[in-house]
Amino acid sequence: MNVKSVMGLLAAGALLVSGCKEDPMAAKRRFVASGDKFVAEKNFPEAVVQYRNAVARDGSDGGSRFKLGEAYYSTGDARNALRELVRAADLMPKNSKAQIRAGQLLLKAGQYPEARARAVAARPSGPALRPGTLGG
Repeated sequence: MNVKSVMGLLAAGALLVSGCKEDPMAAKRRFVASGDKFVAEKNFPEAVVQYRNAVARDGSDGGSRFKLGEAYYSTGDARNALRELVRAADLMPKNSKAQIRAGQLLLKAGQYPEARARAVAARPSGPALRPGTLGG
């Protein structure tokens, strides 16, 4: 076999392999769906694995990080739960649920100024707020 034939075979093989890779966003959705299934079955360690796989595909998805944090918390891993829930809240600054949950764990960890900041971030805005409420 000559060099051109070998190079052609290698190029064809590379195209085949690269064509078989799964789209990262499709993989993320598949891992999240699998994690959700494990949560429904109360199998939190397996849910952690699946959500970690989802986060590995898209680390900027606050929803996946939030689910990972909740799964960690359900396994008793408060340290990793806190880390992931704070990251999720950072990625979703307008999501009150994420801000409140991160604040709850920050409060338990004794990080009072950070917990207060999350409470302020979670508060509703608009005319319903009065001075002196929720730090306003």
